[in-house]
Amino acid sequence: MKPIQEANERNKIWRNVNQQQLRQTITNELYTFDQIYNEHMSTPEIFEGQFKNMILQALNGYNVTIFAYGQTSSGKTHTMIGEETELGIIALSAQEIFRKIKDTEGTEESHLDEARKFGSIVPAEAIKKSVKVIVSFFEIYNENINDLLDPSKKNLQIREDKVNQQVNIEGVTKYEVSDSEHILALLHRGSELKKMASTKMNS
Repeated sequence: MKPIQEANERNKIWRNVNQQQLRQTITNELYTFDQIYNEHMSTPEIFEGQFKNMILQALNGYNVTIFAYGQTSSGKTHTMIGEETELGIIALSAQEIFRKIKDTEGTEESHLDEARKFGSIVPAEAIKKSVKVIVSFFEIYNENINDLLDPSKKNLQIREDKVNQQVNIEGVTKYEVSDSEHILALLHRGSELKKMASTKMNS
């Protein structure tokens, strides 16, 4: 989590009651959530407690979305992207994805052949999966979809593939990646291109 500034600490209008409740100090109203993390929690702690299982579910075929919502300077970028001293949710997710893939990818042919020799039925869980990881990086700004890995691709369209029951962004740049470092390199590249575009827009 983004460390809270001293001035904000003094003027803080939200107080933790417990791990699921916040109190608004002005109105004294109580709000209940599934889980509350305070400013003293590290991003890895939050990842382990809240998001790691979601990442594993994605590898089992479920659609998973993790997003940060909040006002400017509330810590969204710090939490999702992270710093040199503390990895963000995206980096931790990428590491977990490839750790899990390494544990499950490839077929143990020698073991399967041995089982087949004796006429054994090979259980489905013994046949390991082959996984391909594809990465895109884009933004939705003023209801327009812009490709952050290719600045020339702007106002992209969403298309529904009814045959495969998928929703795709037509023409978005896609990279097949083989490790978490490649994902972070693409993230850095897209962020830099976004900064350059913002600078040109404001000049």
